[in-house]
Amino acid sequence: MGNSHSQNSQHDLDSNTIYEVVNIEDNDKIKNEHNELKENYQMLNNDFYSKKCEIANLKKQLEEANNKNIELEEDLKNSYYLNDVLEIKTRNQINDYNKLKDKYDNLEYAKLDIEEKYLKELDSKDCIEYLKEKNEVLETDLNKQIVKYNDEKNLNNILGQNLGDMTKNYDKYKNLYNQSIIDKNTIKSTQDQYKKDYKLLLKKNNDIFSNISTNLNSKLFKKQLYEFLETIFKSEPYVYNEIIENIIKLVLANILLQKMKVN
Repeated sequence: MGNSHSQNSQHDLDSNTIYEVVNIEDNDKIKNEHNELKENYQMLNNDFYSKKCEIANLKKQLEEANNKNIELEEDLKNSYYLNDVLEIKTRNQINDYNKLKDKYDNLEYAKLDIEEKYLKELDSKDCIEYLKEKNEVLETDLNKQIVKYNDEKNLNNILGQNLGDMTKNYDKYKNLYNQSIIDKNTIKSTQDQYKKDYKLLLKKNNDIFSNISTNLNSKLFKKQLYEFLETIFKSEPYVYNEIIENIIKLVLANILLQKMKVN
């Protein structure tokens, strides 16, 4: 009876056990899907890391752009300041130029006055030369008269008095002649000094023109004009550059024209 019960229990257990048979092809398919999902995960993970790096790079570029914008704003303020300084300097140079022109005009008037005085001195010199020659002739005649009329006391006294008067006149004209020589040398020295001052003024005028030309053609001034034009209207860079070159040429041409008038 015991064996019969044990066999029946084993038989019931065997009849309740479920055996699952797995196909090898299904196992490979699951493995392939797993590998594919793993690859997709790695790709997504790499893409996520790349996007993360890209976002960090964009944040860095944004920060650099903000810093650059701040620098550009400071440069713009400095450009406005330099432009104001240049305008003040240009006005001062124009005032200096006008003062030099007035001084030059005064020198021209003084030059004409000196030339007039010089001509008068030449006339005085000619007169002195004539009187000197006349005096020499009279002295010769007087000596002849003294020798010829030595015995004639009265005539000798008269001639002596005349000789004394002529001697006084001679000394007077001699002193006048010597003074005219001194005045002539003084005038010549003054005229030479005026010529030196005039040449110095011309040199300063040329230096001023050269400095203005250098400043107008400098990269800094062109940059300032370029940035100033950008604030007025929008256009292509070559248009700004062409306008800047034409402005500089026009200003230099007008300054050169005034310089030629002075020369």
